[in-house]
Amino acid sequence: MLSDLESVVTCYCKTHKVPYTRGWVDLLLPILALKRPRSDTYAIFEAILEKYVPRNSENIYHLLRLLLLYHDPQLCSFLDTLRITPEQFAHPWFNGLFAGVCNLKVVHAIWDLYLQRSDPFLIFFLCLVILVNSREHILSMKNEEKSNIISAISLMPAALEHGDVQDFSSLALYYVFKTPKSFKTVRYILITYNVFIIT
Repeated sequence: MLSDLESVVTCYCKTHKVPYTRGWVDLLLPILALKRPRSDTYAIFEAILEKYVPRNSENIYHLLRLLLLYHDPQLCSFLDTLRITPEQFAHPWFNGLFAGVCNLKVVHAIWDLYLQRSDPFLIFFLCLVILVNSREHILSMKNEEKSNIISAISLMPAALEHGDVQDFSSLALYYVFKTPKSFKTVRYILITYNVFIIT
């Protein structure tokens, strides 16, 4: 498995002429667990990375903040007051599509639903559901150290169980439909060559 992991990452970096990015190992482990031939593993990894994982940019975190501000201004204000930005806790959520914080069974279930939708924008709404569902717990930590709050929020997806995934996905779709369509237009986000860019 270690050999396959190194080979896939090395091949991707050389093929696309990009440096290794933190989070790729988390993304690869659920794919390796499928026990497919190395060529299939690489193809799956490349397809998921190119289509579904947003490029590391502060813009994607700003977009998540705007989404939270629209749906839960109180929670957004609370985090803003503490100067906690989505980048500080959501980095592993985006980079590994929750693979770095959820157990393997949950990750495969989330990915199944996510890939069936074939919507790379859905990750923002999955992240939103994590935050909104945990709002009371987050707000109750107002007297905690900032670093403890960030750490606690970052690990919140770990509480998901396999039986929760269907409801998790349904809630994400609920927020998709409750969000103005303009949020996904070119004014806010342009998906070009499978890369998220704010215009």
